[in-house]
Amino acid sequence: MKILIVDDHPIVRAGLRRLLAGEPATKVEEVASGKAALSGLREGRPDLVILDLNLPDIGGLEIIARLKIIDPAARILVLSMHDDQIHVTRALRAGGCSDSGGAGSHR
Repeated sequence: MKILIVDDHPIVRAGLRRLLAGEPATKVEEVASGKAALSGLREGRPDLVILDLNLPDIGGLEIIARLKIIDPAARILVLSMHDDQIHVTRALRAGGCSDSGGAGSHR
């Protein structure tokens, strides 16, 4: 499985990489910006994108919408410090999906 981690905090990327390192047949790539995420998706075609909503150049909600244009089947896991209903709803409207019972089940 190819995973792309998109987060502007090196410690978060390193922690996620370490968590995923034990998974067999998993290749992890990291980027720190939205622009790099778009390039990474076009070039690497990851099976999963782990995405922070707060990025220095292009926000995560915009990245979700653009990723869905590039690859409508893209699987995106949003990790964010925001745990309010507004951000969940915005992520879903941008093109994210919920298979775990809908918005609000993220807690």
